[in-house]
Amino acid sequence: MPAAGAGSSVKGDVLSSWADGFAAMAAFQTARSALGALLRQRQVRRTWLPAFICANLADGAVGSGGEVAFYRVGPDLVVDADALSEALRPGDAVVGVDFFGFIDPGIGDLVRRFDDLLWIEDRAQALEPGPAWGRVLLYSPRKLFGVADGGLLFANGPLPEPTEPADEGVWRPEDARAADRNGAEPQQWYPLFRAREAAFEVSGAAATSRTLTALRAIPVGPEAEARRRNWNALRTQLADYALWPQRHPDAVPLAFPIVVSDAAEVQRRLAAERIWAPRHWADLPSPPDLFPDAAALAARLISLPCDSHYDAEDMARVAGAVRRVASPHPQ
Repeated sequence: MPAAGAGSSVKGDVLSSWADGFAAMAAFQTARSALGALLRQRQVRRTWLPAFICANLADGAVGSGGEVAFYRVGPDLVVDADALSEALRPGDAVVGVDFFGFIDPGIGDLVRRFDDLLWIEDRAQALEPGPAWGRVLLYSPRKLFGVADGGLLFANGPLPEPTEPADEGVWRPEDARAADRNGAEPQQWYPLFRAREAAFEVSGAAATSRTLTALRAIPVGPEAEARRRNWNALRTQLADYALWPQRHPDAVPLAFPIVVSDAAEVQRRLAAERIWAPRHWADLPSPPDLFPDAAALAARLISLPCDSHYDAEDMARVAGAVRRVASPHPQ
């Protein structure tokens, strides 16, 4: 990921881009903590999450004290609008995810039909997806950049504030990684990343000032251009594997999602070729018997990197490795 130093603010920076058009911002340590605080502040009785969702974010909703329910998304990650609309009740909150950086084309209609609900747009995977549809926006910048923490809320109404100070020590893994300039000694820093991620929990802690400073120093433009260019390269070479083979990167993609027969095995084989292909997500909090589409996708979905660390040669190497170790799974 792009290095996130503590430089001065630049024109078109990430934080200013995210805050544009919103009167209020709150910066928590993690997205799950920010979500939990928001739901408690608004005294939400029931929160709807997509069946395909990060278990950690679900922890934030569970910790708010209200009921948590799941709604169906199809194998293409598009919300089942009919089923959800039948289940919604006054006072509910709905979390919708801009999966891999793209806005679900059907969710805007739901928001307009049920404008009295709390609509929360989860942009953890989205750098610049387009006009906001949510009443509150939620970002998790460490999913996109080399920053250590952050769960950022943006809205035009009152937002909860952190109740605990930031822990600047969460930056230790990034500092250790920076010392390994060529990435030749991951054993020096990768265990620190894993330990840090495992230690995060739902809390009232604030985001570090170092993260906010870094986001003011990262320009959106170059990162967006690189991600779109690399997405197109992978789409050209791996269309038969792609979750969305026809989608053009009008937004800014997090990664290039592909569907294979066995995501765990393909991830292991790609790692042996020194290609880190994460799974979003391997373990879902939704019941698999009630949401078989989500469970099936979780077992087959792999995310290929396409951020600005990579160029056309890298994308060709990634695509070649995928073709060597995996076959596309019919959707």
